Amino acid sequence: MFVVIGLGNPGSEYAETRHNMGFVVIDAVCHELGIRLTKSKAEYILGTKILRRGSIAFVKPLTYMNSDNTSV
Repeated sequence: MFVVIGLGNPGSEYAETRHNMGFVVIDAVCHELGIRLTKSKAEYILGTKILRRGSIAFVKPLTYMNSDNTSV
């Protein structure tokens, strides 16, 4: 399986900024390939497709990129 992760920040205030290019690319590729993106119960949006040589998953994380959440 191949996984493509498009980085960005959730929310309308970031929608059309350069910081969301990863989200824009995921949206465009999924649209072109007819892949439906679905919000999961976890903090991401996912779309998958079965290919001849395996499968591919497109992921848009819904956490903020510059969040200082270091409590692991």
